Amino acid sequence: MEKPASLRAALQAALPELAEHPEKLRLFVTGGHIEPNKATLGYKQHYILSIFIEEFAQDPAYLHVALIHWLQTHQPDILGPHKQPQKPITFEAEPLESDRWDILIEVQLTETILAILDPAGRIHIQTKAEPQYNQELAGIIGANR
Repeated sequence: MEKPASLRAALQAALPELAEHPEKLRLFVTGGHIEPNKATLGYKQHYILSIFIEEFAQDPAYLHVALIHWLQTHQPDILGPHKQPQKPITFEAEPLESDRWDILIEVQLTETILAILDPAGRIHIQTKAEPQYNQELAGIIGANR
């Protein structure tokens, strides 16, 4: 699983508070399942990544924007608009004293795992990159709606 570590790094880069206090950010995976492919060793793994942040000292919107920015590259298929109502990203937040928040965000993620058997019988595993969308074009189209 590569996405949890990638997301942690992106959140810490976007939000200095999390870089300065990495203990505030906890990630864990739940609800995982594997969708194997016929005739290959590869598979797709689906899971919910739970992002828990303790005593976040900014408006939660900053966290949400940092997450959406990461999703644009690493899981663009869950970003809208959708034809069916979906909830690929959910959150709960508890306001604490003054301007601090405990926040739980859950994101539905997938990773495609490619497994190749070499002539010597060794298995080589690689995570397939997500297809990328033209962000510039998407921004133009989104602005005209």
